[in-house]
Amino acid sequence: MSTEFVKQAISSNKLVIFSKTFCPYCVKAKQLFANLKVNAFVIELDNRGDCGECQDALKSITGVRSVPQIFVNQKFIGGCDGMSYSLSLSSYHLYLTFYSLLCIYLSIYLSIDTHKLHKDGKLVPLLKDAGLLD
Repeated sequence: MSTEFVKQAISSNKLVIFSKTFCPYCVKAKQLFANLKVNAFVIELDNRGDCGECQDALKSITGVRSVPQIFVNQKFIGGCDGMSYSLSLSSYHLYLTFYSLLCIYLSIYLSIDTHKLHKDGKLVPLLKDAGLLD
């Protein structure tokens, strides 16, 4: 059921943010879209009884279980700030895990973090193409 919920949310909304209310990276990502005056369909996973199952479903789609996870027109554009998240994750575990290295690689080389897309001038055109901005 959680997998269907996640897939339905992604396919039914032009901009979806899978978030948790207490996550500072989620707050930062939601604030970016609010500043751009773009309405996002936000799903606060920690308010759902199937939070873990939804994160498992997201992992099967994107390869990562962390939040935020942001989709524009059904395309995964990343999280909030991949580099910051990766560094905090690695310091939390006191070593760089394979996951952290992958996040760093993706955020630097593939530009899948939302703030980097915005800084590089790629987020607004993506949102315009999706019909979310004029």
